[in-house]
Amino acid sequence: MMGSRMRGHSERRTRALLAVVSAVMLVVGSLAGCSTLDRQEDLEQLENKLASNASAEDYLAAALLYQRQAQRLEIQASRYEQEAAVITPLEDPKEFRRAGLRVVAQLRRKQAEDFLQLAADHRQKAEKMLNSQKPRE
Repeated sequence: MMGSRMRGHSERRTRALLAVVSAVMLVVGSLAGCSTLDRQEDLEQLENKLASNASAEDYLAAALLYQRQAQRLEIQASRYEQEAAVITPLEDPKEFRRAGLRVVAQLRRKQAEDFLQLAADHRQKAEKMLNSQKPRE
């Protein structure tokens, strides 16, 4: 009972993070150009494979995707912090802008940590699958 509840929570969390990845990729892609459609389709195909019959390569691909997304979020966090650092007290006497930028930077760092954890989980699943496929001597 407890295991299925934990598994359900983990699946919901994974789906939520995948939805965030999808949204972020759409935004980043719309800024970068039309290459978004390919990435979005790839992400959806990968999600479907992971949900049904995933191979070790699929898990490794997902881990790489999550790793890249974590790096992007880390870069965004750094940019927000840099932006907050250059705002002077005269420009923001009540510190609303600086505080807001710091909060967003913290949020991006937390999201990056979550993606790194997902990447590690998927790498671990891939390793287990690869180890179970090796012939035993």
